[in-house]
Amino acid sequence: MLIVLAGVLGGLAIFLFGLQVTGEALQKVAGRVLRGILGLATRNPVTGVVTGAFITVCTQSSSATTVFLVNFVQAGLMRFPQTIGVILGADIGTTFTVQLIAFRIADYALIMVAAGFLLKSLAHYEREKFIGQALFGFGFIFLGMLLMKEGVLPLRDSEKFIRMFLAFRQNPLLALLAATAITAIIQSSAATIALALTLAGQGLFGTEPIEIIQASLPIIFGANIGTCATAALASIQVGSDARRVAAAHLIIKIIGVAIFFPLLRWFSHFVLAVSQLFTAGDIGPARMLANSHTVFNVLITAILLPFSGLIGRVVLLVMPSGGGKEKEVYEGLLESPPIALADAREKIGQMFSVVSEVVSKAILVLRGGDRRLLEDLKRMDDVVNGLHKKVTAFLTRLGQRTLSGEESGEEVRLLGLSHYLESLGDTVNREFLYTAQKVIDDDLSFSFAGFHEMEKLHQVVCRNLKIVEGVFKSGDISRLRSVIESREDFRRLWEESYGSHIDRMHKGISESSSTGAIHFHILLSLESMNSQIVNIAYLMQT
Repeated sequence: MLIVLAGVLGGLAIFLFGLQVTGEALQKVAGRVLRGILGLATRNPVTGVVTGAFITVCTQSSSATTVFLVNFVQAGLMRFPQTIGVILGADIGTTFTVQLIAFRIADYALIMVAAGFLLKSLAHYEREKFIGQALFGFGFIFLGMLLMKEGVLPLRDSEKFIRMFLAFRQNPLLALLAATAITAIIQSSAATIALALTLAGQGLFGTEPIEIIQASLPIIFGANIGTCATAALASIQVGSDARRVAAAHLIIKIIGVAIFFPLLRWFSHFVLAVSQLFTAGDIGPARMLANSHTVFNVLITAILLPFSGLIGRVVLLVMPSGGGKEKEVYEGLLESPPIALADAREKIGQMFSVVSEVVSKAILVLRGGDRRLLEDLKRMDDVVNGLHKKVTAFLTRLGQRTLSGEESGEEVRLLGLSHYLESLGDTVNREFLYTAQKVIDDDLSFSFAGFHEMEKLHQVVCRNLKIVEGVFKSGDISRLRSVIESREDFRRLWEESYGSHIDRMHKGISESSSTGAIHFHILLSLESMNSQIVNIAYLMQT
């Protein structure tokens, strides 16, 4: 019995290792697409389903996808209602792994391991290396299946085990609870179903297709509920909105099981009919289990998607706003660099928006002497500083992980952008607005010509900032050339403005004489702001 246990547990460990390696590699390969597809989730529940399915195929784990959602909500990247469709999509995405496992290619596991290792070792480009790593991981998935299959062979002749297993078959509720517990412990529904698939392959679920489906469905139901444990654990130390994601995941699974468990016999015949409709030839036990898993999750999505808004409201009712310790660095996101970088880009996009507003409105303080606006802009700079602190801590933690060359370059660029934007905000606050406050306090005014020259310089600054912000959000770096090439034109305009100011002082124009030093400080702050924007353009070109 000890040898059997060692074989099953060893095979299960190798299977889980293969899932992890494959998931990491697929995330690297699909990194750009992952970052782009996140925007789909915010549109409507249907695109949320597509997003959830795609991310789960890439991570090889619906639990991982739900953990990401917990952290997306915690980080402000998504709102809770937008996660319902993604959760439903994740449940469909996880069936891909089980369908893949059901193919009879375990005999080629070692060939896949060897081929993947060679490709990973010999490839010159990172993309090919990660494809090799994915193939290497798939090999371990099927090698684990093979070892589990060999491990359970002696159980076919064990009367004690057969009696125990018959008890599970005759008591579907007991099988459901056992599968829930096992999945919660190993934190992988695919692994639980893979283990059931192995047992079914040895004839322990019966020989007739309908017997196999009826025996496997309670295990599939339990595995789907048990997989919620991972997200529940991840949500313990986060805010109430993020905890609602984990609760929604559990509620969706419980509703699904509550619908079909009482109809187990009818549902088994329905699954068999669907399998016979879409599967040509003889349907083996492995394919029966895979199809049962797929049909269950697809039906649940079809039934519950129209009610995603209602589910969200029920969760909000059950879990009103409450406490919860906020995480400054979101460990779940760090496990997936492409998605972590997407979160960082989202926050830097917020920094761009706030800094752009502060820069564009700063001139209004000088024009109208508006103290309330002055205080509002100072508070907005505090928002930028807070975002900078979070992004810097997050990206620093991410940079300590193993990243691809592309991801490492992106991490450095985002870190640099955060520093530049924070510095730009400080320049506006500590130089421009500080000087503007002195103008208000001392009741000073600029000459008409002098203020008009400052406005022209300010317009160039705002135009350049708008361009780099647009490039950051669109990715069209060709537009950065105009910002970089405008540096000399700005310098020429600045020198003309400064010279005109000196001329007006020499002519004894009262406004120019009374604001001599302050006017110069305003010009210097505008020059500093434009230089930082040009540096941002240079950074974004790399």
